[in-house]
Amino acid sequence: LKDLRHEANRFQSEVDLLMMEEQDLKEEVEIFQQDKERLDHIVKEKNLGNVDDLVAQVHENKRVLCQMKENVRQMVLQDVVKLVLQSDLARDNKINKNEYNILETRLTISLQSFGIEFDARKFRQAVGLSPSLIGVIAIVRRLIPDENGRLSSLYT
Repeated sequence: LKDLRHEANRFQSEVDLLMMEEQDLKEEVEIFQQDKERLDHIVKEKNLGNVDDLVAQVHENKRVLCQMKENVRQMVLQDVVKLVLQSDLARDNKINKNEYNILETRLTISLQSFGIEFDARKFRQAVGLSPSLIGVIAIVRRLIPDENGRLSSLYT
């Protein structure tokens, strides 16, 4: 019975995280729709030059931006994995409470330098479910946008 309660609590935590992620995605869709409307307005208002040239430039800009984002994502991922490994002071492949506090501080500072706001409350909740190094690295990886720029629910 105790194991079932633990599993139910774990599943509820997962559901809560997924619901937060869904809300974040809905907010992003709204932002993208507003951006598209602004761009449509600019093109209609200015209508200077060839629309095909503008579209080609937008596509090139998108390609360059995607490459830049991927480069930054890889840098952040390397930095985060290094911080997680350095925070396992006991070298027992688990993050205990003291190590968690150190890791939280390191991640907050490191991610802020990349313009990523770190939600320590959500992170603490997720790490409580999986305190192993592999589990923590998997959780922290969710902090980083994927190659499509999608953000995880651990972002604020």
